[in-house]
Amino acid sequence: MEISQITASITRDGDSISNYLLEIRNLLIEQGFESYIYVENKDFFSYFIKDYRDCKPKKDDIIILHATIGSNITTFFKNLRCKKIMIYHNHTPAEFFRDINNENFRLLNSYNEDLKSLINHVDYVISDSEFNKQDLEKIGFKDIKVSPIFINFNRFNDMNNYIFNKFNDNYINIIHVGRIIPNKKIEDIIKIFYYYKNFINSKSRLFLIGSISSDAKRYYNALTKYINKLNLKDVYFLGNINNKDLTAYYKLSNIFLHMSEHEGMGLPLIEAMYFNIPIIAFNSTAIPYTLGDSGILINYKYHKKIAELVNIILNNMGLKDKIIKIQRDRLKFFDTENLKEQFLQHIINVKNLDLPYDNNIIDYSENSKDNKLNIVNKFGDIIKNLRKKDENKTNYDSYNFIFNHPESITEIKILYIQPKGVGDIIMSTPILRALKKRYPYALIDFVADKYCKDVIINNPNIRNVYSFDKLPNLQEYILVLRPYLKTQYMLNWQDTGIHIVDLYASLCGVKLDSYKTEISPLQVDLQEYGIDEKEDYICLHTQSSLKYKDWSYFKELIKKLKDEFNIVVIDEQQHNYKYTIQLPQNIKLREKAYIISKSKMLIGIDSMGIHMACAFDIPTIALYGNTLPELCKPLSNKNLITIEPKKRCIEGWHHFCKEDNYCINSISVDNVLEKVDFILKKNQLVA
Repeated sequence: MEISQITASITRDGDSISNYLLEIRNLLIEQGFESYIYVENKDFFSYFIKDYRDCKPKKDDIIILHATIGSNITTFFKNLRCKKIMIYHNHTPAEFFRDINNENFRLLNSYNEDLKSLINHVDYVISDSEFNKQDLEKIGFKDIKVSPIFINFNRFNDMNNYIFNKFNDNYINIIHVGRIIPNKKIEDIIKIFYYYKNFINSKSRLFLIGSISSDAKRYYNALTKYINKLNLKDVYFLGNINNKDLTAYYKLSNIFLHMSEHEGMGLPLIEAMYFNIPIIAFNSTAIPYTLGDSGILINYKYHKKIAELVNIILNNMGLKDKIIKIQRDRLKFFDTENLKEQFLQHIINVKNLDLPYDNNIIDYSENSKDNKLNIVNKFGDIIKNLRKKDENKTNYDSYNFIFNHPESITEIKILYIQPKGVGDIIMSTPILRALKKRYPYALIDFVADKYCKDVIINNPNIRNVYSFDKLPNLQEYILVLRPYLKTQYMLNWQDTGIHIVDLYASLCGVKLDSYKTEISPLQVDLQEYGIDEKEDYICLHTQSSLKYKDWSYFKELIKKLKDEFNIVVIDEQQHNYKYTIQLPQNIKLREKAYIISKSKMLIGIDSMGIHMACAFDIPTIALYGNTLPELCKPLSNKNLITIEPKKRCIEGWHHFCKEDNYCINSISVDNVLEKVDFILKKNQLVA
């Protein structure tokens, strides 16, 4: 007696259906039946795989149709004169292939009509999931039996050791297994990985395993362009691989991500259960029926929080172990030997169609969708939010092949907090530039003192500037960076020899390729401040908010310079030095920066003035007392000259001198004038 199968296509390194065809044939051969696989399309040859037109069964033979997509097979099967079984594996909604593959779109769009034509022309109907059963009932089929696909787990007995050893390191490996087609929503997995790798754990990889078929090549190309657009590293498209390779990748993996929006069953979920990999899956179609009460089901694709959930699971061993235990319990439902017995019982029922139906068959239908064990409710708001209903359905009609970045306007937000003074804010600008380079789609906000924040306004790398009296909601940010505050908890960081900018950058997780600082000056009419535009002037910054930085001899220096230059004093404090122009208190910092940018030189103590001047490459003389220039001086200005004390009251960086201003006052007026003369020599100026 012949019991054979018929299907549209079969592949060598098979997808789930191809593997199932082969498993069924092996089972039937073991039972002593003659068995072939009849196909319309195949990519390999075997004596038992034949062209569907060679299928010529006798009256009592059984032919099993695997219903997946519209083809010539449907009409051919309908007209066969034998006992017929249809196994329904579901079919991808046509809209997923709109504008991707027109032929697939046409075949899928008409497939429900193809299926309807088989009503009353098959003797026995099987679906491989409860979801698929409901799908058939909507079409009009009745008396449908649920019989899940059985998996041969023995194919995972051998492993590719080369692959395992290559990737067996301290990286977190995230895996997805499934064809690279639109309904799998690979772009969602990429978005989640983008968050996880860039904001949580840079030592991570993404394995995407599944055939890259010609019918969805345009989709694959869009995915690769998207990855390049994000500058996202360590994403591996591995294609259709053999069982040894697949075993190695499964054993290497820490999390299984499944964001598919249409599944007939989802066999890779069962394989992940087998390998004890925690599963995070989107709640759609057959996925909840396959998972039962296991894994983590999410109803809303909040990519940032799913990335955080990955981190929670991997760092909470109690939660991880509980997820795996429940998955192991669920795996028993898919016990291979039990499912084979159930399948054979269905074959017997068809073989003996004249006999009463055997009511002892186990019904694999289950209402698991309404009977979920929410094993993670107690783990906080992040997971509760993931289970909110998503009311926004995918609009497949407007499918975008160059994917927009996830929530690029409202979700990827970084907050940089700098509570210290203007100089530190200016020194932070290279770090902001590096952050924007590392996270090109992030929106960076900045918090500073109400007076100081003006100096960062209109910086090209930030969006909003806040003061401490009007702080934003910190929970909106994926990163909150407080490098200055962190240095305050570091013991004697000044003894490390690391410049403060490099230290800030390290604490923010970036490396600087340039120390160039940035200020967006606000233009003013110089004459309004008594400055003659036609005459050269220099700027002095004579007083800091920290008195041990202040030099006591500026009045004497002014007397020496007054005949050579117009002198503008930029201090916030009002000194009214004789022979100078004093800027008013109410002037904005960016207006002050503009005035400095037009000057010929700035002489100042270790405070904001020297940082403003260096942002514009203005020749600058900086006087240091209790602080160390190698740790805090502006780094980008080749026209910067630093003057240090001839002797110090305490070696190294210190906050208080033993005697008032002992260190900085050891610098003489002549020392400064010597450097002024040096700058004035044209051949010594740096362009």
